[in-house]
Amino acid sequence: MANHIPHWTTYDAEIDEAPAQITCDVSLLDREARPPNAITLFVMGADLQDPTSTGLGSTSEWHAIEQATARIHHALEAPTQPLGTVITRGTWQLFLQTSPNLPEELIPKTRAILSDKGWTQWIHAEPDPTWSRYEQFLLPPAEDRILTMNDRAIQSLERAGHDLAIPRTITHKLAFPSREAADLAQSTLTLLDFHPAAPPKTDKDHYTQMRVQRQDAPANLPSLTLMLSEVCAPFDGDHLSWTATE
Repeated sequence: MANHIPHWTTYDAEIDEAPAQITCDVSLLDREARPPNAITLFVMGADLQDPTSTGLGSTSEWHAIEQATARIHHALEAPTQPLGTVITRGTWQLFLQTSPNLPEELIPKTRAILSDKGWTQWIHAEPDPTWSRYEQFLLPPAEDRILTMNDRAIQSLERAGHDLAIPRTITHKLAFPSREAADLAQSTLTLLDFHPAAPPKTDKDHYTQMRVQRQDAPANLPSLTLMLSEVCAPFDGDHLSWTATE
C-alpha cells in the first residue's frame, strides 16, 4: 500500500444489458502498483433498499453506499486492497483484493457495517491471481481511463508551476502480453520517433513492460497517450503511465 496512490473514477456501463454505475481504482491496472500477494477476490453484495426503475440506486441510497464503503475501507488493514463498487440490477457490490488467506476479521467487520444500514447481503471469495476479473469487469473504457489519469497528472504539473506548452522528455510505460508483442509494437513506435528508455522487462508469465520516450509538450499528453494506446491495442497491449522530466 505504501507505493499505491488510489485514483478513483466512476463511469456508466452496461452489465448483461442492464444499466450499471461502476467506481474503480484505475491506477491498479499497473501491476507494479498492486500488492504482490493480493490474489483472492472478495466480493460483497447487497440488495438495494430503494432502487430506481433502471435498477440503479436512488440519490439517498447512493449517499448511504458511499458512507458504508468509506467505513469498510477505513476498517481494512493491508494487504486487503479496495478495488471498487458496482451498482446494477437493484444490487450493489464491493470488490476487495486480499491475501490468499482471508483475514479473519474481514467478514465480521463487513457484515456489521452492512447490517447497521439494513442491507440484505451476501459475501463470497474466489481466487483471481491474474486480476483478470478486475481488469475485464471494473476498468472503464480505455479512452475514459486514460483521460482521467491524464487530468490528475497534468493538474499536478500546473500546480507545481510548470509551463505545459514547453516540450520536455516524456517517458511512457507500455504493457504487452509477451515479449514478441512488445517487439512488434516497437517497429511502429520507432516510426513515430519514440526511443527506448530502458530494455523491455519480461516477467515469468511473459507479461512485458516497455518504456519509450520522446520530446513533447505536456499539454499534448491527452491526445498523445490515446494515440499510444491505439498503437498498442492491435498487440493486446496498453498504455499504463507517463513521466515528464526536465
